[in-house]
Amino acid sequence: MFRNKLIGVIGLGNIKDTTGDEKRMIAMVADLAGVSLQNCATLSSAQEEANTDSLTGLYNRKYFTERSLDEVQKAISYNSPISVFMFDLDNFKVYNDTNGHTEGDYLLRELSRLLKENTRGRDVIARYGGEEFIVMLTNTDKKGASIYAEKIRGLIESAQFRHREKQPLGFVSISGGIATFPADGATIEAIIKAADSALYKSKESGRNKVMKFEHFKLT
Repeated sequence: MFRNKLIGVIGLGNIKDTTGDEKRMIAMVADLAGVSLQNCATLSSAQEEANTDSLTGLYNRKYFTERSLDEVQKAISYNSPISVFMFDLDNFKVYNDTNGHTEGDYLLRELSRLLKENTRGRDVIARYGGEEFIVMLTNTDKKGASIYAEKIRGLIESAQFRHREKQPLGFVSISGGIATFPADGATIEAIIKAADSALYKSKESGRNKVMKFEHFKLT
């Protein structure tokens, strides 16, 4: 028990040679175990909060950066690709200015929920900053990443978000970019930069689209 809350149960076998102190010793062990388990749970919860964006419930940029370094090492060891899909909301300032920041927060939360529901559990989704999001697709080549990214773009376009009809395109849309390790760069930083460059190319090309980094070169 910990503060009148049941933490767990200890199972005991028969005691062959009793001393009379068994109950006291078992109670002491149980008390120590309860405190230790509660401390572990508290620490785990604190760590989760430190890694999570408070508004959307997605991972934050710091966690994404740390996790991506580990995933790159695994990719090198197993000779497998990693793709990064980076996107942001088109005309998000218009949405905020027209509907208010409370509605803007609603949109970010709803979009994040849609993203989580349509992404594999082994992949890493993070709010990268403001209205910008990033997804690390493990063991996924550029073709697979393109299929996933286009699916997400289409789901967001057709989602019945509040006030969607007030947006410049008549619906909520995203622009995104894809890059793949190691084909598009030797480090995760280079891959993120490549995906970001592709994202801005999508913006320049009319928005509501996803482009692959291989379609052009950085200058």
